[in-house]
Amino acid sequence: MGNGTPVSARIFDPHRIDRPAEAPGRAPSPVPVERFEREFAEFIGRRYCRLTSGGAAALKTALGALRPKKVALTDLTHPSLLEAVRYAGARAVLLDVDLRTLNVSKKALAAARGSYDLFLCAHMFSTPGLPGAPGSVVGRGRPPMVEDASQIVGAGRGGRRYGSFGLIGVFSLSPYKPVSAPWTKAGAVVWDDPGLSARIADVLKRFPVPDARTAGYLSMKLERLPETLDGLKKTNRFYRKALAGLPGLALPRVADAAQEFPVLTERRAELERHLSAAGIPLEYVYMPLHGRRASPGLPSASDYLRRALHLPVYPGMTEAEASYVAGAVRKFFAR
Repeated sequence: MGNGTPVSARIFDPHRIDRPAEAPGRAPSPVPVERFEREFAEFIGRRYCRLTSGGAAALKTALGALRPKKVALTDLTHPSLLEAVRYAGARAVLLDVDLRTLNVSKKALAAARGSYDLFLCAHMFSTPGLPGAPGSVVGRGRPPMVEDASQIVGAGRGGRRYGSFGLIGVFSLSPYKPVSAPWTKAGAVVWDDPGLSARIADVLKRFPVPDARTAGYLSMKLERLPETLDGLKKTNRFYRKALAGLPGLALPRVADAAQEFPVLTERRAELERHLSAAGIPLEYVYMPLHGRRASPGLPSASDYLRRALHLPVYPGMTEAEASYVAGAVRKFFAR
């Protein structure tokens, strides 16, 4: 990517990747839901897959099937994870984050050992939420794990894809995700143990199932996933290079395939106003699950809330748009 030219905020379009398929005669053909389930299970490297009505339904299905009593999870994630814990009748054990990665802190996870019977691992910002090798978290004698791999779809480690390391993997396949349909929410549950199948099927009865039209879009987007991720990586790498070394701006080490680019600054409110005036749409900043009040046990999550902004990253983002965003940030810190 180069310097680009100034752009109008009106052309920032996070759904650009879906526009061609929305044109008459360009939409993918419907496919049986069961066919996509087989495709996705094979892609992730699991025996079974079932589609759900969204990521929240997938999370509730996984925890409802396992029935844990105490669930450890990062304090910095989507509220649907906490909703799923409560749906299963379990208690949440919130873990602080590492500000270098914005994923769960290895120290916090180690300190919580013995206080939970299930680890709900969310891979935030397309970055592995597992501190170290997966076996170090789910090895012998340790509590089982459910993976929320919604933000890391397609990535892997040691020849395996994320979503295949826990007892169950869950995915949001809703609009704006790399694998999605543009008009409706969807999700997936993947697993290997046939002993879980009946319990998962029982919980799934409570949620609607996406239709064949949605499955057709999901299948098309899965096939195009490498190209989609390449586009995200180009924008993230451009930002990281363009914004490196700016005094007063910290860049957490999130993965290049993230769908937002988080930055941390003590001048958060000023920068937000500056970017808004420049017509730049910022991404969603997560509210820590413990809320807005500072927590002695969760200081890094509280610090994130105070200092974080997320720059826009999406499939199909143009060189000019990324250059315009980075230029606006650099201009602010040059004042």
